[in-house]
Amino acid sequence: MWSDNMIKTLIIGITKTLIFLGNLMGRGSDLPGVIALKLYPNIIKELTLPEIKIGVTGSTGKTSVANGLAIVLKNLGVSVTINSKGSNLDSGIVTALIAKSNLKGNIDTKYLVLEIDEKYLKLLSKQIVLDYLVITNIARDQLTRTGHHDLVLDEIKQGVHSSTHLILNADDPLITYYFSQGKQKISYFGISENFNSFSPNKFNVDIYYCPQCTSKLNFDYFLAQNAGKYSCLSCSFERPNPDYEVTKIAPAHFFINELKIKTNFLSLFNIYNLTTIYSVCNILKFENKEIIKNLNALSLNIKRFEELNLNNRKVVVLSSKSQNPLSFNHSINYLNKHKQKKVIILGFKKVSNRVIHHRDLSWLWDIEFDRIDLENVEKIICFGPYRYDLATRLYFNGIEEKKIITKKNIKESLEEVLVLKSKIVYALVTFKTDDLLKKEIRKM
Repeated sequence: MWSDNMIKTLIIGITKTLIFLGNLMGRGSDLPGVIALKLYPNIIKELTLPEIKIGVTGSTGKTSVANGLAIVLKNLGVSVTINSKGSNLDSGIVTALIAKSNLKGNIDTKYLVLEIDEKYLKLLSKQIVLDYLVITNIARDQLTRTGHHDLVLDEIKQGVHSSTHLILNADDPLITYYFSQGKQKISYFGISENFNSFSPNKFNVDIYYCPQCTSKLNFDYFLAQNAGKYSCLSCSFERPNPDYEVTKIAPAHFFINELKIKTNFLSLFNIYNLTTIYSVCNILKFENKEIIKNLNALSLNIKRFEELNLNNRKVVVLSSKSQNPLSFNHSINYLNKHKQKKVIILGFKKVSNRVIHHRDLSWLWDIEFDRIDLENVEKIICFGPYRYDLATRLYFNGIEEKKIITKKNIKESLEEVLVLKSKIVYALVTFKTDDLLKKEIRKM
């Protein structure tokens, strides 16, 4: 008869073989974990996990925060296991864990950093008790899959153990209300009012009424879709004072609790990401001097931001998460800060990289295209299979037809760019489409 340990060793061996073959073939990281879970549903429970377990979840920013945190921790001299390929479902996490384990299931690192899909945290929590959980934000995201934000928050809450130290975005009233009533220890991070802030009447928010007493919720300013400084005039609900707060933003740097952090990509989401990483490292008791040194050296912009040259034109690629209006709104904030004459390229090849025939485009109507500063925009080029949907969306936001151009594909769009006068191009595209765009630029 086979003992439990023998079965576990066999399944780990099979999974490691599949990981090796997948790496040789350049395939994704989910399949080995899918098979491991089919053969042994509780395989995670049988692994000896690292001593300190950190989870990162939320609608946007979790990949950048998790990967950036792992890089900083490694540079601080500690060993880390992470599901760094962005496979944040249970199967991808199993693949990452077994890849780092030996055949007995022992993972010989001190820290475990997991990017976790909001909908899967509840399932994962049955097998892993996290020491720390970061929640970056909660906003409209892949509505056909996740549904209303209250449903998402309920599922996250069900996956949080009483012993888990929560690290939360103080600027998001949905998060602060849902988790302020629990027994967990909470630390908050946030950003104070700055030049990225907007007046309340300019934002499309998910929360108009106080979640505590249902009176109208007052916002002094907004930073993003739901994020800002809020308070209820009828009860005690208000933005908590952050333990880690960005107090000043200047060209090429910003300050967290008066400590200077350098960055070459001064966008709001990048500042949030870096602030979150600093918060976690400080909570873990690393020295401020070492944390800041490593944050200054960190390039979080590789995935979301890249500059390329196209025949003496600068192309700034701003990558966004598909079906996530907040992600696109951050990109709009960034391009608005740059007043040079510009062309905007807008498009994507697929609505969803997970569901092949997914066609829902309702999320386009939550992107705040009306906030684009059109004064210095020469043209907006919409490309791809959904170019007419994008052009229609822009038209209904009051953008003149003469400013909108539609092109079948990326190549035709770039050829149009070379005819126009502007020397700066901002490409607002989704992940996967950004790789196709960069590839085409390098060919031309």
